[in-house]
Amino acid sequence: MQVWIGVWLVWIAVSLVYERWVGGPLYGRPAPYTPRHDSDAPAAAPAGPVLLEGVGGTLIDRLPERLGRHVIALEAEDHYVRVHTDRGSALLHGRLSDAIGQLAAIDGIRVHRSYWIRKDAVRRVSASGKGMRVHLSNGIEVPVSQAYKELARQAGISPP
Repeated sequence: MQVWIGVWLVWIAVSLVYERWVGGPLYGRPAPYTPRHDSDAPAAAPAGPVLLEGVGGTLIDRLPERLGRHVIALEAEDHYVRVHTDRGSALLHGRLSDAIGQLAAIDGIRVHRSYWIRKDAVRRVSASGKGMRVHLSNGIEVPVSQAYKELARQAGISPP
């Protein structure tokens, strides 16, 4: 019994020393958050697509200048929306339904749970099993799901 009391006291002593001089708890609760102020550190260049989180304004305003403003399609990716333009694509934080609402002035249609397309960007429509695939002016192929197939046909998007 005395051995266990000694082990317990040593464990408490090591934990207190570790927490005091190393700066974090050895076990148990996480260390409190302290914000970093690295104003001298250079900003790293983003790898891959540009993520524009927390930026206000409309979808068009949030697009990088290099992509222009001619939106061809929207694609949902988890909590982000990939905006396809005639010059490339960018990944913006937000919901697809909100992005579609911001593009209400553009004549477009939702053709899938994860896709919205601009009608005048449709170059070709092909049959794909029970469904359809829409080929857009920027080379993207977008599936038309069964749920949106009739709506697409009513909008004039159907295979020949």
